[in-house]
Amino acid sequence: MTSSEHNQPAPSRKVLLLAKRFPPLAGGIAQYSHQVARAYARHGLDVVVVTQSQSDPGWSDDVEFNTLRVLNVGSGSQLVAFAKFMMAVIRVNRGEKFSFVHATTWKMGIVARLLMRQIPLVVTVHGREVLNTSRLLTPVMRNVLKHAWLLFAVSSATLAVTRDALGTQLPLGNWLVRYNGLTFPQEAAEAQPRPLRPERLELLSLSRLVPRKNIGASLRAFAALRDQELRPMRLRIVGDGSDRAALQAEAAALGLDDSVEFLGYVDDDEVPRLYEATDIFLHPHTHLGEGNDFEGFGISIADAMSFGCASVVGQAGGPAELITDGIDGRLVDGLDEAAILAAIRKYVVDDAERASVGSAAKKSALERFSWDLHVEPALGPVTGAR
Repeated sequence: MTSSEHNQPAPSRKVLLLAKRFPPLAGGIAQYSHQVARAYARHGLDVVVVTQSQSDPGWSDDVEFNTLRVLNVGSGSQLVAFAKFMMAVIRVNRGEKFSFVHATTWKMGIVARLLMRQIPLVVTVHGREVLNTSRLLTPVMRNVLKHAWLLFAVSSATLAVTRDALGTQLPLGNWLVRYNGLTFPQEAAEAQPRPLRPERLELLSLSRLVPRKNIGASLRAFAALRDQELRPMRLRIVGDGSDRAALQAEAAALGLDDSVEFLGYVDDDEVPRLYEATDIFLHPHTHLGEGNDFEGFGISIADAMSFGCASVVGQAGGPAELITDGIDGRLVDGLDEAAILAAIRKYVVDDAERASVGSAAKKSALERFSWDLHVEPALGPVTGAR
C-alpha cells in the first residue's frame, strides 16, 4: 500500500457510511448502521449513507437529523445489487469530499478498497461475519482488514477472532475495541426501579430463537422454579427464529402455557416498556448450534442492564465483557443447566440481591455503552481533537 492510501482524514466534515442493511430493514447490522450514522450526525458531521434494501430506491432524509442523507440503491440479485452499489458510490464520491469512509461490515469495505483508496477507511467487525467467510473470499477479507485506517471490534472477543482471521499478516492501521451503544439510552435513564417485592416476578428473554441462544435452557429452569412454588412468576419470550415451534411445543409439554408467553417480533416502540417491566433478564447463550458462530457483543444484554434488570448471561464471547459476575449480573456456562437454574433462583428468592445487581447494572451500562463514544476515534482529525 502506498502512503497516499493511508493518509489521515482531510479536514472535511463529511463521512460516507457503507451499509449492507439499514432501517426500515430489521436486524442487528441495520440497527448498528443507523445508530452509528446518527452518532456521527450528533458530532456535527454531514453523513451520507449508501445502502441496499427492498424499499423504494432513491434519496431520503433522516427524520431527526437534516445532516443525515440515505441513498438506497434498490433490490436485486447479489451481482446486480453489488453493481448498483458500486455505481452509486462512484456518483456520490464525484460530488462530495469525504473525510473518511465507514464500512459497517468488512464486505462493504470491498467497495471502498476498489473505488476510494485515497480516503481513509474505518471498518467494523462484529464477529460472526469473520468466522463465516468462505475460503474463496478469505484473501479479500484479509485485504480489507489489513488496510483499514481504523478497525472497530465490538468486543475483545471479536478482536481476537479477527486477529486470527488475518493469519500471519499484520494490520497497517489501528485496531480498537469499541463497545456498542444502547438502543434506548434516554428511556433507560428515565426508567424507574422495579418494586422490591412485586406481586409477580417478570422474566424476559429477547433474542433470535435459534439454537445458540439457548432459550430451551431458560424454559427448563423456569419450569423447575415454577414447580418449587417459590412465588408467582411469568416469562415472556420476544423474538422469532427457527426454534420457535419447538420451543412452544416444549413449553406446552412442561405445562407452562399459563406462565410463559411467546410474543414474537415486537416493534421497537414497545421494547422499552418490556425492559422497564422486567425483573430478571435471561440470555444464557452458547456457541453451539449455528456452525462457526459466536456472540460478539450482545446488545439486548446491554439494553436490559441499562433498564436495571438483573441478568443471567452466557459466558461465551463478548457478553462476558459486559458483566462483572456477581456485581451487575451473573455469568454462567450455557451448557450447565444446573448453573443456569441456580443463578436464576438466587434472583427469584433474594429481593435485595436482585435490586442491588439491577442498580449496579444500570449504572454500568449507562456509563460504558454509548454510540457517541463508539465513534470517537474516527473524529479526532476531523474535529481537531488528538
